[in-house]
Amino acid sequence: MSHRSVRCPQCKTTANVPASVVTARCPSCSHVFSVDSAQVVEAPQTTPAKPKKNKSSSASGDLNVPLLAGVLGGVLMFAMVGVLAVMLTSDSESSGSSPPSDSQASDAAPSESDQPVLVVLSEAELAALPIANVPESKRRLIYDQIRASARTTLEAPLLVPDGNPLRASLEKNQQAIHDNSMRQLAALHDVPLNDMALITAEGDAKNWDPSPRSHARRNGERLYPEERSRGWKGKSKGN
Repeated sequence: MSHRSVRCPQCKTTANVPASVVTARCPSCSHVFSVDSAQVVEAPQTTPAKPKKNKSSSASGDLNVPLLAGVLGGVLMFAMVGVLAVMLTSDSESSGSSPPSDSQASDAAPSESDQPVLVVLSEAELAALPIANVPESKRRLIYDQIRASARTTLEAPLLVPDGNPLRASLEKNQQAIHDNSMRQLAALHDVPLNDMALITAEGDAKNWDPSPRSHARRNGERLYPEERSRGWKGKSKGN
Protein backbone atom coordinates (compact mmCIF):
# COMPACT_ATOMS: atom_id res chain seq x y z
CA MET A 1 0.00 0.00 0.00
CA SER A 2 1.33 3.44 -0.97
CA HIS A 3 1.50 6.36 1.47
CA ARG A 4 1.92 10.09 1.26
CA SER A 5 3.15 12.67 3.71
CA VAL A 6 0.81 15.51 4.81
CA ARG A 7 1.24 18.43 7.21
CA CYS A 8 -1.37 19.34 9.78
CA PRO A 9 -2.65 22.86 8.97
CA GLN A 10 -2.97 23.64 12.69
CA CYS A 11 0.22 22.40 14.37
CA LYS A 12 2.30 21.80 11.27
CA THR A 13 3.02 18.22 12.29
CA THR A 14 3.98 15.92 9.44
CA ALA A 15 2.40 12.50 9.22
CA ASN A 16 2.25 9.61 6.76
CA VAL A 17 -1.22 8.53 5.68
CA PRO A 18 -2.43 5.98 3.14
CA ALA A 19 -2.94 7.40 -0.32
CA SER A 20 -6.64 6.37 -0.28
CA VAL A 21 -7.50 8.32 2.93
CA VAL A 22 -9.59 11.49 2.38
CA THR A 23 -9.57 12.93 5.95
CA ALA A 24 -6.99 12.41 8.65
CA ARG A 25 -6.58 13.17 12.38
CA CYS A 26 -3.36 14.79 13.47
CA PRO A 27 -1.53 12.51 15.87
CA SER A 28 -0.23 15.54 17.73
CA CYS A 29 -3.17 17.93 18.20
CA SER A 30 -6.08 15.64 17.16
CA HIS A 31 -7.18 18.14 14.56
CA VAL A 32 -9.22 16.60 11.76
CA PHE A 33 -8.45 17.94 8.33
CA SER A 34 -8.92 17.10 4.69
CA VAL A 35 -5.97 15.32 3.23
CA ASP A 36 -6.55 16.83 -0.19
CA SER A 37 -6.53 20.37 1.22
CA ALA A 38 -3.58 19.74 3.48
CA GLN A 39 -0.13 20.66 2.37
CA VAL A 40 1.61 17.63 0.96
CA VAL A 41 5.23 17.28 2.02
CA GLU A 42 7.46 16.08 -0.76
CA ALA A 43 10.16 13.68 0.20
CA PRO A 44 13.58 15.17 -0.28
CA GLN A 45 15.37 13.80 -3.30
CA THR A 46 18.60 12.18 -2.45
CA THR A 47 21.35 12.22 -4.99
CA PRO A 48 23.10 8.90 -5.36
CA ALA A 49 26.53 8.89 -3.86
CA LYS A 50 29.32 8.70 -6.33
CA PRO A 51 31.45 5.61 -5.95
CA LYS A 52 34.79 6.35 -4.46
CA LYS A 53 37.67 5.74 -6.73
CA ASN A 54 39.94 3.02 -5.42
CA LYS A 55 43.26 4.73 -5.39
CA SER A 56 45.11 1.62 -4.34
CA SER A 57 43.79 -0.41 -7.28
CA SER A 58 44.57 2.33 -9.76
CA ALA A 59 48.00 2.76 -8.27
CA SER A 60 48.65 -0.96 -8.46
CA GLY A 61 47.35 -0.95 -12.02
CA ASP A 62 49.72 1.86 -12.89
CA LEU A 63 52.55 -0.07 -11.31
CA ASN A 64 51.61 -3.31 -13.13
CA VAL A 65 51.85 -1.68 -16.54
CA PRO A 66 55.65 -1.23 -16.54
CA LEU A 67 56.08 -4.56 -14.75
CA LEU A 68 54.08 -6.38 -17.44
CA ALA A 69 55.98 -4.56 -20.14
CA GLY A 70 59.28 -5.66 -18.59
CA VAL A 71 58.17 -9.30 -18.41
CA LEU A 72 57.03 -9.30 -22.03
CA GLY A 73 60.28 -7.68 -23.08
CA GLY A 74 62.28 -10.37 -21.27
CA VAL A 75 60.25 -13.15 -22.89
CA LEU A 76 60.80 -11.68 -26.33
CA MET A 77 64.51 -11.34 -25.65
CA PHE A 78 64.82 -15.01 -24.61
CA ALA A 79 62.83 -16.06 -27.66
CA MET A 80 65.16 -14.14 -29.97
CA VAL A 81 68.22 -15.67 -28.28
CA GLY A 82 66.73 -19.17 -28.67
CA VAL A 83 66.01 -18.64 -32.36
CA LEU A 84 69.55 -17.35 -32.90
CA ALA A 85 71.01 -20.37 -31.09
CA VAL A 86 68.97 -22.77 -33.23
CA MET A 87 70.13 -21.02 -36.39
CA LEU A 88 73.78 -21.20 -35.34
CA THR A 89 73.45 -24.87 -34.37
CA SER A 90 71.85 -25.79 -37.68
CA ASP A 91 74.58 -23.94 -39.56
CA SER A 92 77.33 -25.74 -37.65
CA GLU A 93 75.67 -29.12 -38.19
CA SER A 94 75.26 -28.49 -41.89
CA SER A 95 78.88 -27.42 -42.20
CA GLY A 96 80.03 -30.40 -40.11
CA SER A 97 78.05 -32.85 -42.23
CA SER A 98 79.62 -31.71 -45.48
CA PRO A 99 81.34 -34.51 -47.38
CA PRO A 100 85.09 -34.80 -46.78
CA SER A 101 87.45 -33.57 -49.41
CA ASP A 102 89.61 -35.86 -51.51
CA SER A 103 92.64 -35.13 -49.33
CA GLN A 104 90.72 -35.99 -46.17
CA ALA A 105 89.42 -39.20 -47.70
CA SER A 106 92.92 -40.21 -48.70
CA ASP A 107 94.20 -39.51 -45.18
CA ALA A 108 91.47 -41.65 -43.61
CA ALA A 109 92.06 -44.60 -45.94
CA PRO A 110 94.44 -47.15 -44.41
CA SER A 111 97.66 -47.72 -46.28
CA GLU A 112 98.83 -51.14 -47.38
CA SER A 113 101.62 -51.05 -44.80
CA ASP A 114 98.97 -51.03 -42.04
CA GLN A 115 97.32 -54.21 -43.28
CA PRO A 116 98.42 -57.58 -41.87
CA VAL A 117 99.86 -60.11 -44.28
CA LEU A 118 97.67 -63.21 -44.25
CA VAL A 119 98.91 -66.64 -45.21
CA VAL A 120 96.53 -68.15 -47.76
CA LEU A 121 96.68 -71.91 -48.21
CA SER A 122 96.08 -73.62 -51.50
CA GLU A 123 92.99 -75.70 -52.12
CA ALA A 124 95.02 -78.87 -51.74
CA GLU A 125 96.41 -77.73 -48.39
CA LEU A 126 92.95 -76.76 -47.18
CA ALA A 127 91.55 -80.11 -48.26
CA ALA A 128 94.26 -81.89 -46.28
CA LEU A 129 93.39 -80.11 -43.03
CA PRO A 130 91.94 -82.37 -40.34
CA ILE A 131 88.45 -81.14 -39.45
CA ALA A 132 86.71 -81.71 -36.13
CA ASN A 133 83.45 -83.63 -36.30
CA VAL A 134 81.43 -80.51 -35.44
CA PRO A 135 79.15 -78.39 -37.69
CA GLU A 136 81.00 -75.47 -39.28
CA SER A 137 78.74 -72.83 -37.70
CA LYS A 138 79.54 -74.24 -34.27
CA ARG A 139 83.25 -74.51 -35.11
CA ARG A 140 83.31 -70.82 -36.04
CA LEU A 141 81.54 -69.89 -32.80
CA ILE A 142 84.02 -71.90 -30.74
CA TYR A 143 86.94 -70.38 -32.66
CA ASP A 144 85.74 -66.85 -31.88
CA GLN A 145 85.65 -67.73 -28.19
CA ILE A 146 89.12 -69.27 -28.37
CA ARG A 147 90.45 -66.09 -29.98
CA ALA A 148 88.83 -63.95 -27.27
CA SER A 149 90.63 -65.99 -24.61
CA ALA A 150 93.96 -65.87 -26.44
CA ARG A 151 93.88 -62.07 -26.80
CA THR A 152 93.66 -61.61 -23.03
CA THR A 153 96.12 -64.37 -22.05
CA LEU A 154 98.62 -65.78 -24.54
CA GLU A 155 98.79 -62.69 -26.75
CA ALA A 156 98.61 -60.04 -24.03
CA PRO A 157 101.87 -58.02 -24.14
CA LEU A 158 104.00 -58.07 -21.01
CA LEU A 159 105.85 -55.00 -19.77
CA VAL A 160 108.51 -57.09 -18.05
CA PRO A 161 111.58 -57.41 -20.34
CA ASP A 162 113.01 -60.71 -21.51
CA GLY A 163 115.48 -62.31 -19.12
CA ASN A 164 113.68 -61.09 -16.03
CA PRO A 165 112.78 -64.02 -13.72
CA LEU A 166 109.34 -62.51 -13.20
CA ARG A 167 108.56 -62.70 -16.92
CA ALA A 168 108.85 -66.49 -17.05
CA SER A 169 106.40 -66.73 -14.17
CA LEU A 170 103.94 -64.39 -15.92
CA GLU A 171 104.14 -66.33 -19.19
CA LYS A 172 103.49 -69.59 -17.37
CA ASN A 173 100.53 -68.08 -15.54
CA GLN A 174 98.98 -66.76 -18.78
CA GLN A 175 99.35 -70.17 -20.42
CA ALA A 176 97.64 -71.83 -17.46
CA ILE A 177 94.73 -69.40 -17.63
CA HIS A 178 94.26 -70.04 -21.36
CA ASP A 179 94.43 -73.82 -20.91
CA ASN A 180 91.76 -73.61 -18.22
CA SER A 181 89.60 -71.50 -20.54
CA MET A 182 89.96 -74.14 -23.27
CA ARG A 183 88.78 -76.86 -20.89
CA GLN A 184 85.78 -74.79 -19.89
CA LEU A 185 84.83 -74.13 -23.53
CA ALA A 186 85.18 -77.83 -24.36
CA ALA A 187 82.85 -78.73 -21.50
CA LEU A 188 80.42 -75.96 -22.44
CA HIS A 189 80.11 -77.12 -26.07
CA ASP A 190 80.54 -80.83 -25.26
CA VAL A 191 83.58 -81.05 -27.53
CA PRO A 192 86.77 -83.08 -26.81
CA LEU A 193 89.96 -81.13 -26.15
CA ASN A 194 91.52 -82.68 -29.26
CA ASP A 195 88.73 -81.16 -31.35
CA MET A 196 89.39 -77.78 -29.71
CA ALA A 197 92.95 -77.95 -31.05
CA LEU A 198 91.67 -78.92 -34.52
CA ILE A 199 89.23 -76.00 -34.52
CA THR A 200 92.04 -73.61 -33.56
CA ALA A 201 94.27 -74.87 -36.38
CA GLU A 202 91.44 -74.71 -38.93
CA GLY A 203 90.44 -71.17 -37.98
CA ASP A 204 94.03 -69.95 -38.19
CA ALA A 205 94.56 -71.65 -41.56
CA LYS A 206 91.34 -70.28 -43.06
CA ASN A 207 91.83 -66.80 -41.57
CA TRP A 208 88.49 -66.77 -39.77
CA ASP A 209 89.95 -63.91 -37.72
CA PRO A 210 91.88 -61.71 -40.18
CA SER A 211 92.53 -58.95 -37.65
CA PRO A 212 96.17 -58.09 -36.83
CA ARG A 213 97.81 -60.21 -34.16
CA SER A 214 99.77 -58.74 -31.28
CA HIS A 215 103.54 -58.28 -31.09
CA ALA A 216 103.69 -60.50 -28.02
CA ARG A 217 106.81 -62.56 -27.39
CA ARG A 218 107.00 -65.82 -25.48
CA ASN A 219 110.23 -67.58 -24.52
CA GLY A 220 112.12 -64.80 -26.28
CA GLU A 221 110.42 -65.31 -29.66
CA ARG A 222 107.50 -63.65 -31.41
CA LEU A 223 104.20 -65.51 -31.40
CA TYR A 224 103.43 -64.28 -34.93
CA PRO A 225 105.55 -62.91 -37.78
CA GLU A 226 105.88 -59.16 -37.84
CA GLU A 227 103.93 -58.99 -41.13
CA ARG A 228 100.97 -60.68 -39.41
CA SER A 229 100.98 -57.98 -36.72
CA ARG A 230 100.79 -54.99 -39.06
CA GLY A 231 98.06 -52.57 -38.02
CA TRP A 232 97.78 -53.98 -34.52
CA LYS A 233 96.22 -51.31 -32.26
CA GLY A 234 97.19 -52.68 -28.87
CA LYS A 235 97.45 -50.07 -26.11
CA SER A 236 100.39 -51.67 -24.33
CA LYS A 237 103.93 -51.10 -25.59
CA GLY A 238 105.14 -54.33 -24.07
CA ASN A 239 105.82 -57.58 -25.89
